[in-house]
Amino acid sequence: MEQYKQEFIEFMVECQVLKFGDFTLKSGRKSPFFMNAGAYVTGSQLMRLGEYYAKAIHENYGDDFDVLFGPAYKGIPISVVTAVAYSKLSLYQGYIGTEHLLAALAKDSSGLPYRVLQTNGVEYTKLMEMIGDSISFGGKVELREKYYFSPRARRVIDEAHRLADRFGADRTQTGHLLLALIKEGENVAVRLLGTLGVNLPQVYAQTLRGMGLDGELYKTDLAPKGRSKGKPGMLEQYSRDLTALAREGLLDPVVGRTDEIRRLVQILSRRTKNNPCMIGEPG
Repeated sequence: MEQYKQEFIEFMVECQVLKFGDFTLKSGRKSPFFMNAGAYVTGSQLMRLGEYYAKAIHENYGDDFDVLFGPAYKGIPISVVTAVAYSKLSLYQGYIGTEHLLAALAKDSSGLPYRVLQTNGVEYTKLMEMIGDSISFGGKVELREKYYFSPRARRVIDEAHRLADRFGADRTQTGHLLLALIKEGENVAVRLLGTLGVNLPQVYAQTLRGMGLDGELYKTDLAPKGRSKGKPGMLEQYSRDLTALAREGLLDPVVGRTDEIRRLVQILSRRTKNNPCMIGEPG
């Protein structure tokens, strides 16, 4: 038995989805085990379930399939987390970012976002190529937590829940997720859509209309958030403009860091994934 299948069985037991004992089924037959998928009750459990489904699909079909179909109601979130996990698996990455969420929406042909994205020229295969081009495979890194969202992806998901509440939906749908990606504005998924020349307000309005809402809401939802005059923004409060300081000759010279500087410039020059993090003692 493959390792992931063994892990899946252990995972079901851990979540109390799979129980062993003496059970009488609805048919009247006796069974030594019983499975209750309703025992998956947390987001992290659903994500892990999606990982196992994705591995099984990848092993048996590779990329030779067109749609992940999830019947309402439980099937929809399961198909979405499986699509997200499959996108991550295809790119050998150890996290789930906004780009993976977008890829999942572009892959799931049963959802409203798929139709809206298709109408605006967003193809899943092209999107995956762009995501692959924007990341670097420097070898596998073993993460302590294998199933986690990036901080920005978490903010997008939280915003999707807020939008669902705002519009009176009984559950968060994939349409809310696409709206949240665009509304958040500062994420990799939005930059990818921008690179493809997608009209974001148009996508936002079409998604709203597809959900039976007022498409004109995009004017207020996507309006630039102004700042009070004289009040410094977050960047002004907690950072320094190195470009301005360099222009004024106020930066000290850097000696013996040629390789580090070259690597920083390389990362900053990327279209996406362009936020370097420097770790270590000063100097």
